[in-house]
Amino acid sequence: MKLNIVTEPKPGWVLRMMAENWSRFIPNSTITTMKPCLSSDINFYVNWDIFNKKTNLDIGWFTHCEEAGRGNFEEKARQMDYCICPAQNTLKLLPVEKSCVLKHGIDEEYINHATKKIKFGIVGREYSSGRKNFDVIDKLKSIPNASFYISGGNLSKGELIDLYKDINYLIVTSTNEGGPVPVIEALTMGVPVIAPDVGWCWEYPVIKYTHQEELYNIINTLCSFTNVNKIWEDSSEQLLHIFQKLYKNLYL
Repeated sequence: MKLNIVTEPKPGWVLRMMAENWSRFIPNSTITTMKPCLSSDINFYVNWDIFNKKTNLDIGWFTHCEEAGRGNFEEKARQMDYCICPAQNTLKLLPVEKSCVLKHGIDEEYINHATKKIKFGIVGREYSSGRKNFDVIDKLKSIPNASFYISGGNLSKGELIDLYKDINYLIVTSTNEGGPVPVIEALTMGVPVIAPDVGWCWEYPVIKYTHQEELYNIINTLCSFTNVNKIWEDSSEQLLHIFQKLYKNLYL
């Protein structure tokens, strides 16, 4: 299977960056500027508007639809053999039977600036009732690039301030609360909060979760952004799987 990615000229901006990173992780893929490779089995248009003439198998990357260009957007989506987009809101505008969502990464320049560990803080002490639910942290500790600190109710006021300065997120794990006060403390310190619907948590602008598995997925996703290459590897693997399936259906 010969894959070619059609994209904007160098140096380009987001679209060129995306094309080059996908090509970096998809073996034997090529890149052409604004024109497809007629000898390729698949031409992947990043972005869709470059597409003009049918080739063997044409796949479009549909970022979003400007209202003024909606007709062109819809027409080219119909002409494409398959449509890929980054967001659910864009997916709603594409042919349901031949479209999907695929997440992409960011520029390589961010590799050296990415946080190596995401620090999560849990402020408070456990009670005999178990309502603080700290046991959930044991599973979370298995997530790569994540570190956790439970204050245990033993910090001085100054040490607690230092904790908020050091962490990236506050996690509320409780099953029953009147507050908790740390929600306001964290927000005052500019620290985002991840919390279930207990006490007053959801009355504030927090990252919401409803069960332990959802909390795990939130933290796992947040920590995945620390590895820029891994995001591109995963995205490219999914993209290659889509291409191979379409190629097999057409040629085999």
